[in-house]
Amino acid sequence: MRGRDLNPRTPTGGDLETFTGCKTEFNQNKPTKIKITEKHISNILNSMRVANKTKDHIRKVERILREFAEAVNYECDFEDVVVFLEAHKNKAHSYYRKYVIYVRKLLKEAGADFVDKIQLPKMPKRRREVVKRDDVKRLIERIRSLDFKLHKQRLMQQRVIAGLLIMATSGLRPEELYSLTLDEIDVENRTIRLEIGKTASGKTIKDYEERVTFFSEEAKQELLKLLDMWNDGKPLFNVRSFYSMWEYYLKDEKLKPKHMRKFFSQQSDRLGMPTAVKKILMGHSLRGDVDLSHYDFQDEEELKKNLR
Repeated sequence: MRGRDLNPRTPTGGDLETFTGCKTEFNQNKPTKIKITEKHISNILNSMRVANKTKDHIRKVERILREFAEAVNYECDFEDVVVFLEAHKNKAHSYYRKYVIYVRKLLKEAGADFVDKIQLPKMPKRRREVVKRDDVKRLIERIRSLDFKLHKQRLMQQRVIAGLLIMATSGLRPEELYSLTLDEIDVENRTIRLEIGKTASGKTIKDYEERVTFFSEEAKQELLKLLDMWNDGKPLFNVRSFYSMWEYYLKDEKLKPKHMRKFFSQQSDRLGMPTAVKKILMGHSLRGDVDLSHYDFQDEEELKKNLR
C-alpha cells in the first residue's frame, strides 16, 4: 500500500469503520421511569390501618402520597423526586421530613431501585424551651380576658382553658385530649383513664398502652364550668376549638397546646417527682426499660400521692 493511499485519520492508515449501533445502545441504557399506581398507594394506607393508626394520621399520609404521585404524573425517576422534594424544603423541618419518609415508602412499594439515594434530612437541634408556671398562668389569663358574646365562642374559650389546664397538670398529649370522652374522666376524683378501642373516632393511644393520670383542682373547676355549657351530643374537646383560638385570636402567642405537656414534665422535675412515676403518668415508651416494663408497677393511689 503506497503512502498516498493511507488514511491519515486512523493509526494504521486503514479506512474508518462505519459508525453503527452506538446511538441505539445509548437509548437502551437510558434510565426508565418507574410507574406509580393506585395499588401502591392503597397498600401503604392499608398497612397503616392494620397497624391501627388514627384516621387523621392516615389522611395526612394519603395527602402527601397523592400530592407526589400527581406532581410526577404517576411516573418518575430519581431526578423527578429531587425536583419535587426541593420544592418542599421551605416547609417546617419536621413536616419536610414526613414528605421524605412517605415518598420513600411509596417509591419502595413501587420497586424503585434508587430509594437508597434518598436520605432522611437531619433534624436541627434547637434550644430547648423552658415553660414555667407563670407562662401557663399568663396564657390562661390572656384567653380568659377575651370578650366573647356568642355562646359558641364562649364554649370554645372554656374548652381551651379547661383543656390547657388538664394537659398542664396531667401530662396528656394534645391528640389524647382531643379524643377524650367523658367516660374516661372521673371528675370527682380528678382522674383520667385513657382507654384503647375508641374506634368510632379513630382513636388510638401512643405505644398502644392504656394508662391512668390525674389533673389538678383548678383544672377540675374549669372542667365543671365546661360541662355546664357542653352539649353531650358533641365532642368534649376537639382540635377545631384550639386551632381557631390560635388562628384568629392568639396569632402572636408563642405558647401552644403542645407546651402544656412540656410544662408538666419540667414542673414534675422541679418538684422532685421520681422519673419512673413521671414516665408512667405521661405515657412515655417503656421499651428498653426492663425495670418499668416488668417490675416497677404502681397503683393509682401510689401514683396520685406524687401529685399532692
